Amino acid sequence: MHPDEGISKKGFKLTSKNTLIVFVCLTIFIGGFSTLLFKERAKGNLTSTKNDEFLIIAQKRSLLHQIQLSMGYGGLIHNYNKLIVDSDLSAIKKAQQNVIDARNALAQLMDITASTEGKSLLFLDSALNQYRVYFNNIVVLVENG
Repeated sequence: MHPDEGISKKGFKLTSKNTLIVFVCLTIFIGGFSTLLFKERAKGNLTSTKNDEFLIIAQKRSLLHQIQLSMGYGGLIHNYNKLIVDSDLSAIKKAQQNVIDARNALAQLMDITASTEGKSLLFLDSALNQYRVYFNNIVVLVENG
């Protein structure tokens, strides 16, 4: 199976294109937080309340970075490609750990975000869960050639 063919279940197709969309969304989130931070600093609006907001923004930014590292090249996407393209079964444990790390950081991020932000992060959690669910199927397919 070619990685761009994907695995589908109930209308959700897990492909490298969907993964790319997730990474673009993460980049936009990180860029938005950074922009807000720099604007607030430039305005001198970091009072104690603003300082608390600054700390939350910094924490969000750190968690998003952790998610991006876990999912990006060198992380999940790299190990997923090694598993699919190279049929490298040793990559499965690394890929599974990448999913665990990303989901843990995502859970922490959802705990500190507003409900509207949290709802937008559910898509990412769903995508990570799809990877987790299909790992066993992928291993069987790779073993059977």
